Amino acid sequence: MKAVKELRDKFKREGEQPPGDNAVDGERMLDTQTAHGSGDWWVIQPDSIWYVQNNGMDGDNWSANNVRTGGAGAIGWRMPRTDEAETILRNAIQNFGAFLTEADVVNQYGTRFSRGTGIGMALRDLQAVVDRIAKGFKNLPRVHVLSSPADLSTQDPSQKALRDFIKKSGAWGDVEGATHDGEIYLFASGMADEARAEHVLATHEITHYGLRATMGKALDAALQHVMLMNAKVRKAAEAVKRARGLKSNIEAVEEVLADIPSADLARLRGWRKVVQVVRNWLNKAGAKNLAARLDGWMKAGLSEQEKADLFVADLVGAARQWVKSGKSVSSGIAGGTRLAEKRLSDDLAAQEKWLEREAKMRGYKSIDELAEKDYPVFENLAALWRKKHPVDAALLSRRIDAGD
Repeated sequence: MKAVKELRDKFKREGEQPPGDNAVDGERMLDTQTAHGSGDWWVIQPDSIWYVQNNGMDGDNWSANNVRTGGAGAIGWRMPRTDEAETILRNAIQNFGAFLTEADVVNQYGTRFSRGTGIGMALRDLQAVVDRIAKGFKNLPRVHVLSSPADLSTQDPSQKALRDFIKKSGAWGDVEGATHDGEIYLFASGMADEARAEHVLATHEITHYGLRATMGKALDAALQHVMLMNAKVRKAAEAVKRARGLKSNIEAVEEVLADIPSADLARLRGWRKVVQVVRNWLNKAGAKNLAARLDGWMKAGLSEQEKADLFVADLVGAARQWVKSGKSVSSGIAGGTRLAEKRLSDDLAAQEKWLEREAKMRGYKSIDELAEKDYPVFENLAALWRKKHPVDAALLSRRIDAGD
C-alpha cells in the first residue's frame, strides 16, 4: 500500500480542489467511508481521478468540504486520469481484493473500522468512558480497550485477522475503533477524546438495534411531530405502510427517514425535537460529553445549531443498516405500537383536516403553504390541536406498558 499512500500524498499536494458542493460519481475504489464521518476513497472518471477524504466527524472543519456525501461532506482533490495512477489503484485492489468497500469487508470478515485523528487519548480515560457507557447502553457486546493496534494478539486468530486488516487498509496510525467478529475494539492511540469515544459506541448501539429500540417512547413523539410537519414524509410513510403491510405509522416513518440523506434530514421541519430526544438519550445513557457538546451547539448561533442538526442526522443515518437488515433485533416498543394504531391514524387524519381548514381561513392554499410561509403559526396551531386532543400521550404510555 506504499504506492497508494504516495499517490494520496501527491493528490493532496498537487491536486485541484474544485469549489462548491460537487457530486463525485464514477468507479469508486478502496472505499473505507464510515457512518462516523471518517474514511477515504478514490473515484475514477473518464478524464479525471479523485481522492476523497471524509470530513464529517464532530470537530472537523466542515466549511472546507467540497464533495457531497449525504452527511456533512468530504474534501476532494482532482487530477487528470493517467495510466500510472490507475495502475497503482487497480494493483492495490488486486492485492487486497477483500478490502474494496466497507460492505465487502462486512460480508467476508464481519469487520468494520473507523479512522480518527490519530491524536490519541489516555488508555485509562478511554476505559473509564467504556465502563460508564456500558451501564447505559445495555446492548453493547464485549468491548476491548487497547492502547493501539499493536496490542492486538498475534496468537488469537480473530485478533490477528483484525490486525492484518488494519495494516493492509493503511489505517495503522489512526484507526480509532473496529467491530470484528461481533465484538468492539477501541484504540486509545487513534481516539480524539471522550466525546468521540461516546460517539463511536452510540453509533454501534443505533446501527445494531435501531432508533426506537434504543431511545424509547420519547422518540415516537418526535417522529410523529416530524411526520405531521412534513407532507412528503407523511406521503412516503403511507406508501411504505401499503407496500410492506405495516400497521404502525411510526415504524413507517422510521423506515422513510432511514432513506433520506443526512443533509436533507437536518432541514426537515420539526427536526429539532429529534435532536433534543437524542441529546437526552445520550445524557441518560452516560454519554455526557457528547450530550454537552450538543448543548453547546444548540445554545450558540445558527451555524452551530445547524451542526447539531446535522450531527444527529448522521447518527440517525446509522440506523439504515438496521432497517435494511430486516430488523432482526426485536423490541417491546415495536410490538406495543400496534395496540392503538387505528386510533392514532384516525387522530392524525382529523388533525390534518383541522389544520388544513385553519390554514385556508388564514388565506393559505394548504397547510403546507402555511408551514412554509409562517412556520411559527403552524407550530402554534399544531400545539393547540394537541392540547385539545391529548390522545397521543395516552397512546404512547399504553405502548410502553404493553411492551414491558
